[in-house]
Amino acid sequence: MSETGTNPVCPACGASGAFPVVEIPSVPVFCNVLCETRERALGVPRGRIDLRCCPSCAMFFNGAFDESRLEYTGRYENALHFSPLFRDYAEALARDLAERHEVAGGNIVEIGCGDGSFLRRVCELAGARGLGIDPAYAAERHDGADDRVRIVAEHYDERLAAEFPADLVLSRHVLEHIADPRPFLGSVRRTLRPGAGVYVEVPDGLWTIERLGIWDLIYEHCSYYTAPSLESLFSSCGFEVASVESSYGGQFLGVHARATEPSDRALPSGEIARIASLARDFTARYDRKLAEWRGLLAEMEREGRSAALWGAGSKGVTFLNIVCARDGSTPVVSAVVDRNPRKQGMHVAGVGVGIVAPESLRERTPDTVIVMNPLYRDEIAAELKQLGVSAQLLTV
Repeated sequence: MSETGTNPVCPACGASGAFPVVEIPSVPVFCNVLCETRERALGVPRGRIDLRCCPSCAMFFNGAFDESRLEYTGRYENALHFSPLFRDYAEALARDLAERHEVAGGNIVEIGCGDGSFLRRVCELAGARGLGIDPAYAAERHDGADDRVRIVAEHYDERLAAEFPADLVLSRHVLEHIADPRPFLGSVRRTLRPGAGVYVEVPDGLWTIERLGIWDLIYEHCSYYTAPSLESLFSSCGFEVASVESSYGGQFLGVHARATEPSDRALPSGEIARIASLARDFTARYDRKLAEWRGLLAEMEREGRSAALWGAGSKGVTFLNIVCARDGSTPVVSAVVDRNPRKQGMHVAGVGVGIVAPESLRERTPDTVIVMNPLYRDEIAAELKQLGVSAQLLTV
């Protein structure tokens, strides 16, 4: 993260003057790393979050981020498609992208493709060929790509792009991991075919600040974009922004754009001022929410009640590390449930709690199930009923 003196510079618009929002002194550097043992989970590297807000474009970023501490490998696992709700969302998005872009017989590149399942589906619907690029791709953990799609376990660079000129570039939940997004987007733009489209999806930073989605504050995410900051960044990097759209219950932002000449896009000053005002009030609200959950878990412990936490992704890892971790022990939360079979049998980074399959709750019979994402509450309630598990549901 570039700095001017002691004042970090905004990675989206380059302005100085970003003000502090909240500091989280110690979190795992990686939330979604696979830890086979409790000891490995307790020993993961940790980092500091110094969340700041840019008053010029409403961008949030970690002023203490150190990119050299991150290395994405095959031990990184963050697939979400084991949830029916997320699969429905991904299917609708794939159909929308295939319909918006006329790429039949053309090339689609996905940067940060994960296991390649989304890219394969878009290519199938659009009648296109695909190249997936992801340094964390581990072929032994995933189904092999079909003849239409090739996946390489590398970082994106212009050499790869030159080998496979793109008619459409997709990048979902990657940009927020990149400390300096302007060179990255510049590289993408230089390698596009004339008239090619781009779709980039990120978590919505405004949802985190306004709706108190504080469990989304993780070290891996050095940047938290809002609609104004996305528009500013893409316009200045030579893209014509067609739209910035909210999705997934307001938790995601997607920008649809095409290559053009760099420009200074007029930003909505009223919305930027509103977001900055929310940011200034965030620290007190953040502290209150932490205190409420720590108090609730302490009460459950006094009463001898047990809990299972549902969701071993970033939200669940953050919750355990900043709310109830005490020297690596979490007496109330004895297990974390996740549908992803690649995570089952592993341990939560930073605290070492075991990750189990939903079926294990039949024997564990927790008094309470803590739901990490409110979007999944109904889906989880239905699965618990099917399993015959009667437990109180609490949504963070």
